[in-house]
Amino acid sequence: MKSSVKIEDTNIIKDLFELGKYRISISVAVTAVVGYLLYEIRFDTNLVLTFFGTLLMSMGSASYNHWQERKIDPMMIRTSNRPLASGRIDSRKGFAISSILTLFGMLFLLGTNEIGAMLVGLVTLLIYNLVYTPMKRVSNLAVLPGAIVGGLPPLIGWVAAGGYIYAPAIWALALFLFLWQMPHFWLLLLLFDDQYEKAGFVMLSKWLNRAQIGRVTFVWIVSLASISLIIPFYGVIDNKVTLILFFITEITLVYSARYLLERKLDRKRIRKTFMFINIYVLLILILIIIDKII
Repeated sequence: MKSSVKIEDTNIIKDLFELGKYRISISVAVTAVVGYLLYEIRFDTNLVLTFFGTLLMSMGSASYNHWQERKIDPMMIRTSNRPLASGRIDSRKGFAISSILTLFGMLFLLGTNEIGAMLVGLVTLLIYNLVYTPMKRVSNLAVLPGAIVGGLPPLIGWVAAGGYIYAPAIWALALFLFLWQMPHFWLLLLLFDDQYEKAGFVMLSKWLNRAQIGRVTFVWIVSLASISLIIPFYGVIDNKVTLILFFITEITLVYSARYLLERKLDRKRIRKTFMFINIYVLLILILIIIDKII
């Protein structure tokens, strides 16, 4: 009897983490921390509040997304087992959990004594849940507000640390993350195009075939690597060693994605590129912090 209770409790905890898309939410919180440390290397209470405030707001936003798409998710294999879609958590509880996570996230960010940090977090949530999520079913241009959402978290950390929101350095980083979101979305589309179509999402595949989407994604990856080279010119990276590593990372990204120009695209290679482009972003963020420390 005791073991069954433990299993049930474990499943509830697992569902709560899945509801908040904890892996994605942790990465969002990390980008906020990078924004904070980019302003000043300072490991203090405000940094902790920034991390957990962003994490909870991101989890709240993700939970709202689950709630909004609870009737659509069962149509796709990759989302059919989500807590709300499968019925393991009912819609009212899901909405309540989303609201609680969001509220506590806002309170944590307010604890930094920088109301601007909380406002940036709130704007990010509103764009994701009130613009991007409903727009996915009517236009393939939904990737644009979705990409904006991906670019804003570093601003949360920057403002929480005391930085001005219009500073060029933080916007250079935000632009980098914005540009990364586009190939990120399109690689997912190449992996799950049939499922997205079945669920009624309006995607780029409605107008372009897989080979054409692959070429568009490659061009965007080249653009990402090229435009991200502006980052060092805004004082984000100064050290010669990290600059060299930065350039090597950019070249490696483009080289690894070259197969996207082929007529027939292999899903295994697409999946590897999807993983690599996410690792690439992590490497760039690590290089930024290392450069700031040294």
